[in-house]
Amino acid sequence: MKSNLKTLADEVRNIDLGYILKSKGYHESKEGISTKYTSDAHAINVTGSKWYDHKSGIGGGGAIDLVMYMEQCPYKEAVLSLADFRGVTNVSPLPEQRPAPERKPFAELMKTYGKRDDTLWPLARHYLVETRCLPAPLVDEAFASGKIYANDHRPNPSLVFLHTDANGTVQGATLRDTVHQSGFRPCLGNKTEAWFTFHCPLHKADSVVLVESPIDALSWHARTIDKDNPLPTVAVVSLAGCHTPDALLQFCQQKQIKITPAFDNDTAGREEIRRLQAMNNPLIERPAIPYAKDWNEELCAVTRPRFVPRQKKSPIKGIKL
Repeated sequence: MKSNLKTLADEVRNIDLGYILKSKGYHESKEGISTKYTSDAHAINVTGSKWYDHKSGIGGGGAIDLVMYMEQCPYKEAVLSLADFRGVTNVSPLPEQRPAPERKPFAELMKTYGKRDDTLWPLARHYLVETRCLPAPLVDEAFASGKIYANDHRPNPSLVFLHTDANGTVQGATLRDTVHQSGFRPCLGNKTEAWFTFHCPLHKADSVVLVESPIDALSWHARTIDKDNPLPTVAVVSLAGCHTPDALLQFCQQKQIKITPAFDNDTAGREEIRRLQAMNNPLIERPAIPYAKDWNEELCAVTRPRFVPRQKKSPIKGIKL
């Protein structure tokens, strides 16, 4: 039996990962040398035979590993599931798995995707103010600080949100196309030790608010911080996903910085809140949960009443509010 299982595993382990994910209804979008497959609960990047879920911070290699993760099943069950997926054992082979291409350095990726072009900034600014409902002074402040700008992609530039480490050194970037819902949202460089941070520099903060995207960071700021409530030592940090990296938790622990989880109001966001609360870390504060799906949707709902936010269930099962 073990020999038969091994033979079957050898036949299915190289099934194309994208083929599997598309068959399960995932949305596909290119991200440089990788391809992202997204659902409500997952955001899985595939590069060759390697995969990484930005929602959970978990990755692996090969079809068997991916199915074990997605279906939360043991090795044998995953192999048999893939065999059924292929039509048991004797069918024409699925697309051949290509070796993972060599990962390009961050500086090289920025030359392709992050080259600044200020002549296109008015288009990017219009997207943030008119489509994303962000206050114009806030957008202008972020642009003036150099934290965001427009790249040179024509006719529709992408927004570039720079990631900095705890010392303020640029080590990565999140890109966001200005065509609404285009699906182009690559994350370049380092996202586990550097993040888009707004309002207060991380090394000067006494508390951080964790959100899933740079636009949510700006939206949380717009919803929460005003002249009467300046909160000068709060850093709003975008994790480019909802997994809190160990490096950030360790930095906050070392500096005794309080942490407020403010992830999306969805399954993945609530699971990450539960994971953080299970640590019983006194620095982790009560979560802030948007009434809509995320902070930008809530901001738009307030700014434009025709948007109706999804009501938050209170309390949410398993989360301490």
